[in-house]
This record gives sequence, C-alpha cells and structure tokens, in this order.
Amino acid sequence: MTIHEMLTATAKEMAARDDAFVHHANAFPARLVSAMRTYLGASEPLVSSALLHQPRKSPWEWEEFSGSFSASDQDEEGFFKIAIRITFPMDGSNTFKIQPVFGFRPTHEGMEVYIMERKRDYLQKNDRFVISWDNGEFQPLLDKSVELWGQMLRFDPFGEPKKTQLGFDLTR
Repeated sequence: MTIHEMLTATAKEMAARDDAFVHHANAFPARLVSAMRTYLGASEPLVSSALLHQPRKSPWEWEEFSGSFSASDQDEEGFFKIAIRITFPMDGSNTFKIQPVFGFRPTHEGMEVYIMERKRDYLQKNDRFVISWDNGEFQPLLDKSVELWGQMLRFDPFGEPKKTQLGFDLTR
C-alpha cells in the first residue's frame, strides 16, 4: 500500500466518522423534544420546536432550528445549543412559555448534554448528562430539568432579590 492509498483510506474513515457525528447531532433535537413530550404528558403544540443559538451571539438571541446543523453552529468547545419551547395554557387564550436551554455534542459513549444557564452575556454549562446510544435514557436529564423549572415557576418577585438567575426566557 502506498502512502497515498493509506492516507486515502484514513480520509474515508474520517468522512464516515464525520457523517455519523452530523447524523447524531441533527437527530438529537427531535429526540429531546419527543422525550420531553412523553415525560411531561404534553402534546405537540405544548412542547414544540427547537431554537438554535449561534455562537458569539447574546444568550437571548435565538433562531428557528432548520433541522440541520453546520460546523459554524458549534461553540469553541464543540457544543451545539438549543432551546425547547414549552407552553403552559393559562386562563382564556393566554399562555405562559419557557424556553430551557441545552448544550450537547455527540461523543463515543453517546450524547453529552448540559443544562445551560443563561447569564447576562453568555450561556454557562451546568448539570452534565450522557445519553447513551443504545437505550437513550432521558429520565435523569428530564428529572433535573423539571426540578429547575419548578424552582423558576415558584419564584416570588415580591420576595427577597435573587442572587442568581435560573436563566429562563419567560414570555407571555
């Protein structure tokens, strides 16, 4: 085997790894939304599409996720960041929405996922989870997420000032 043939074989292996990485990254937002709907017992309109965060933008700027990531969507550590819309019906036609943020990247073990906290100027990685490729267990991630959402929803603006924000985008 010549050196060129050896490098060609190595390049083909790299292309196959890249294809698998892109496949898993693109599939994860839909898997997370589906798991969240099932966990919450909520229908499609109540737990909906992912929003994409572009690196180097404010943690409050989001755009609709097209269903396909590009390399420019990864931050300097290789993470993609998405927010999931969760709507809570209120009285009449009013709704209350939260958009929790998750950072993730495919690894050899599965999907490495962080619950992200919005700071004034950046997104901070907090609790880490690994969702394996074989069973895709979302339970620990969703348990912790619901615990944080409950804290956020119990916030009393008339009470003591909060020292830290939970970092949720709240819209009515």
